[in-house]
Amino acid sequence: MAVVTGAAASALPQRPPIEASDRIDLPPERREFQAPGRHYLLVVATADAWKTAYPTAELLDIRSGSRHVLWSRVLAQQFGPRAALVSDRGQVLLVDEWINVTSRWALQLLDVNNRVVATHPHDAVLAALGVPAEVVSREARSGTWLSSAPALSADGQSARIAAGGRSLWVSLVDGRLNSSP
Repeated sequence: MAVVTGAAASALPQRPPIEASDRIDLPPERREFQAPGRHYLLVVATADAWKTAYPTAELLDIRSGSRHVLWSRVLAQQFGPRAALVSDRGQVLLVDEWINVTSRWALQLLDVNNRVVATHPHDAVLAALGVPAEVVSREARSGTWLSSAPALSADGQSARIAAGGRSLWVSLVDGRLNSSP
């Protein structure tokens, strides 16, 4: 089902399979995130019912009524992202990890051609917010830092995420982070 390029496959950490004694709420085996204009669809799915922790993501072009795979990759985020956003230009913003950790992949932006535009670890998100970690954690409604799911700006050029009592803005063009009250 998945085609993984050598760079993507070799960049994944090697982790043991999930043990029966591990206790976490697993995400659904298949999640879909659609662009507002309904031209693109991101599918995050496990091929083995979560026996391994790394799902595959596929970006599909669905404009013609059929599904054409634009790209496919195994994700670095354990059990996939906590949330995702797809723009009408096919940019994909992966937000946090499903598990509650201060992630190296708190934000990852991919373009329509499967290129990583930017990756921001948890510390970079906190720095961009300019709010102490305790405040961000206290305000979090999901994971370790999210107060809201990502939302696309009116012009489609950025995504807004509430965190720590502020708005974090992620440029979907170059991945730059800014914040506002």
